[in-house]
Amino acid sequence: MVGRLMRWGTRTNASVVTGLLVIRGTSLKTSVEIDSSAFRPVSSVVPFSFVAPNLLVSLTLPRWNTHSMNLRPEIGRIGELNVTGSYRYFSDVRPDNVDKLRLDIDVKAWTWILPTMR
Repeated sequence: MVGRLMRWGTRTNASVVTGLLVIRGTSLKTSVEIDSSAFRPVSSVVPFSFVAPNLLVSLTLPRWNTHSMNLRPEIGRIGELNVTGSYRYFSDVRPDNVDKLRLDIDVKAWTWILPTMR
């Protein structure tokens, strides 16, 4: 399992400095419930959850960035990541129909890895 959670960029003189926060693990337990009891309801809510144990968190920088050449990309470990949430969407498009994504993120046993030289 590899998940890219975040990409950011800051603008300098003429270039954009970007980086990726990557979370890696070996297993992922998921649950998604899709209600199909009504034909084309006005709105639908899809609840979901996933649990991922023993994750490695790393920060990946572009090769042209001098920090990427000397530092190890691993910045931390997560003992267990629990994410629960829901996605609400509408069957038709209107200005007042706004989709909604709700996320509850719970991190257990976060450990920082101090940056070391390669």
